[in-house]
Amino acid sequence: MASLGIAFCACQTYTVVPIDCLVPADVNFPAQIKRVGIVNNAGKIPGYKKTTEFIEEYSVNGDPAVTAETLAKAIAAENYFDQVIICDSALQTSDTLKPNPFLEKETVNALTERLNVDLLISLEEISIRIERRILHLKNTGFAGVDARVYPKVCVYIAGRNSPLLIINGSDSLFWENIESGTFAGLRKALSNEQLIAEASEFAGTVPVKHIIPHWETENRIFYPDGAPEMRDAAYFVRQNQWDRAFECWIKYAPTAKGIKKARAASNISLYYEMKDELEKAHQWGETALELARTAARKTTEEHRTTDAASMEDMPDDYTRIRYNQNMLEERRSRFVTLKIQMNRFNDDL
Repeated sequence: MASLGIAFCACQTYTVVPIDCLVPADVNFPAQIKRVGIVNNAGKIPGYKKTTEFIEEYSVNGDPAVTAETLAKAIAAENYFDQVIICDSALQTSDTLKPNPFLEKETVNALTERLNVDLLISLEEISIRIERRILHLKNTGFAGVDARVYPKVCVYIAGRNSPLLIINGSDSLFWENIESGTFAGLRKALSNEQLIAEASEFAGTVPVKHIIPHWETENRIFYPDGAPEMRDAAYFVRQNQWDRAFECWIKYAPTAKGIKKARAASNISLYYEMKDELEKAHQWGETALELARTAARKTTEEHRTTDAASMEDMPDDYTRIRYNQNMLEERRSRFVTLKIQMNRFNDDL
């Protein structure tokens, strides 16, 4: 399952285009898992602090209530499960360090029954590493703040002695170009409370991609220029009329020569990938690779008898088409898993 948006420049041999691909989660949940409970089991974890002339670095505990609530909302927004229920009370109430790494089997069984859910997702930790940076320029200074969040989440099913899945997530937030010459001024411009609140909320979105199939943006090489048929096809692609573009390429490919034939075949491969016909896309990609390899060998031999230095100016079409094929192979390798995970919707991927 993929979608694509393209912007072209005139007289461009190739262009890099973004393609949105559905990526499987880290675990396959049976279709019978319909109701999910979210609980806050986060305890305290040790912190640290280090300060130099230009960097102030330290770690703090995030706000687990905010992170757990955001996690519940983010999972519910994906509409993958029928219902998402959040437990409105924290399981950890002590200010001391968390005594046990995971929920015990009896606790999981009790919570699953109490919330009437098939699956339990527990926020176990939320740590934030904060880094404030200052760059002095003459009489002023420019500063920025990085916050890296580390949410730890466990997935439990009743009856098991250990978690079904442990997620140690991490991601970053950035606040750049804050005008300040001192750490005190930087803390005033972006308070610790505001930073923790925003980072804790962001942290709740991080584990979702490990639990639910999600969209990721990848790049592909596309050939919009060349013969009139190629330019016509590029116009149809901009109009999102892929079938009409395909008609142009399939008509042009048998008459094209050399590297132009390889480029047309590569575009046809991309067409089939957009249609999620990955086997046909693979076949056309292999054809494009072989055509590009043959064209490169022929051109190399010609240049050996003329001007070897001009080889540096040759477009490396084989490498570009090989890149497309490698990315396609990654999609093919995860497609079976994705199909299993999406079977609950009876989707024909």
